[in-house]
Amino acid sequence: MDEQAEKQKNQKVYYWDVTKEYDSAATPGIGYIIEAPGFKPDPADYERLKTTADIIIQRFGGVVIFRAANAPEGLNNPDWEWNAKLWDVKCPKSLNGLSKRLRHGLEQTTENPGGVIINLFSNDHDIHNVWRTINGRMNVSNFKKDVDIIVISHGQVVVVYRYRKNR
Repeated sequence: MDEQAEKQKNQKVYYWDVTKEYDSAATPGIGYIIEAPGFKPDPADYERLKTTADIIIQRFGGVVIFRAANAPEGLNNPDWEWNAKLWDVKCPKSLNGLSKRLRHGLEQTTENPGGVIINLFSNDHDIHNVWRTINGRMNVSNFKKDVDIIVISHGQVVVVYRYRKNR
């Protein structure tokens, strides 16, 4: 194992529930959606993005900007800008899909991370198993800044976790 991999392996990942922090700064229901110039999603993606944005605005408020998917190959292209941070929205159907999509979402928001919003829609996942999957992915991911993970299930924000690596 090379030195870089060994160093990453020895880094500890910490997390805590910051849902109350988000709620205390919230302006519930006050906000709107902006579609950036060049924003052209397919209809299924648009419906998931809009539904998720509506849930976020109802709970926390704010302006959600749907970003255009026009980044050159190899560059980051998160779905949203919200509260001046970059966010990627993931809607997994399974826990394995959650892990894969979370990895991709973390890569999308490295420049100015807000984090990843995971909308489980009506999938009946046990929240403990969802947490275990998120935590497992975060422990092996290479992120350098604090990252927030918002979990939505059945149309409601369930929890907001903040992850930090011991650097």
